[in-house]
Amino acid sequence: SWTLKNSAGQTVESGSGYADGDASITETFCLADGCYDFTINDSYGDGICCSYGNGSYSLVDASGTSLISGAAFTSTETQQACLGSTGGGGGGGTTPSTTQIYGDYFESGFGNWNDGGGDCARYNGSRSSEGSYSIRLRDNSSTASSMTSDAFDATSYDQITVDFTFYAYSMETGEDFFVKIYNGSSWSTVEAYVSGTDFSNNQFYTASVTLDKANYNFTSSAQLRFQCDASANADQVYIDEVVVTGIVGNARTMGNSIAELNTPSNNANTLPSLDEVALEMNLYPNPATSVLNIDILNTEATFVGRIMDATGKTLWTGDIEAGNNQINLNQLVTGIYYFTAVKQDGTVITKKFVKKN
Repeated sequence: SWTLKNSAGQTVESGSGYADGDASITETFCLADGCYDFTINDSYGDGICCSYGNGSYSLVDASGTSLISGAAFTSTETQQACLGSTGGGGGGGTTPSTTQIYGDYFESGFGNWNDGGGDCARYNGSRSSEGSYSIRLRDNSSTASSMTSDAFDATSYDQITVDFTFYAYSMETGEDFFVKIYNGSSWSTVEAYVSGTDFSNNQFYTASVTLDKANYNFTSSAQLRFQCDASANADQVYIDEVVVTGIVGNARTMGNSIAELNTPSNNANTLPSLDEVALEMNLYPNPATSVLNIDILNTEATFVGRIMDATGKTLWTGDIEAGNNQINLNQLVTGIYYFTAVKQDGTVITKKFVKKN
């Protein structure tokens, strides 16, 4: 079955009840300009490629230009397509303008972030999701339990996105931490992450926050803040891989999200394990700007490649051959992504990469 939903989450087209077989099925419909989420579902949980055949799907516009396509997935897969001048998804849309405001991994210091006080510290150890260092926040000492960004001019942006990873340790059920924005005169909480509800201890997560200009006052002295709200020094959260992006053109429609880094997300798209070692695949440069190189080694097999965002949504799919492959990343906004290659026998190789401007 499949559904097509508009930016308001309303289903505008759908289909179901398809029989097994090799028949090609074409559905035709008219859509207003805008961005749409196409979701395809498979009741057996093995997609339409490649264990029992080589099925595929695609969504094309009136000129025959492919907006999205796919083949290998598990139970469900969602991709975004845009029509007209709204941007954000290929086809006839206008590519949004994105600017990386900050990108910090804390390997050499706090970067564009500032130590809030006695309950904030730069940490070196295994609770950092990337490299060796992250920022540890603990307790509930207000500003002292926080890290705050340098001020930046947000007036020209339609949206600001914050992508980051985190690891919680000894956070009691109901304890939480916040992402906040400063509008020049006061702080507003953008998102709260609650232990026992949104996350568990001793597990890496990736999270994304989208701020819209319509909902927040974007000023010339905007700041962002991560703040812990626990109950003791032993209750800690470790923040890493913080990428802040300014967008002109309202490219991000998925809102806020959170997903474990090494278990299937809620939409059943598999996200990678931090401990996964994929000896047959190298990604470079990483971070990447406009082009990502994928080297497939020690095999002659053909793969189905897929780029997923932090929520598990598929943003690109295509064939990957043994040896060197290159993918144009200009359609992606700055952030954290995952590249997955699927062999015909079902073997999956996944690695994380960062897109920046």
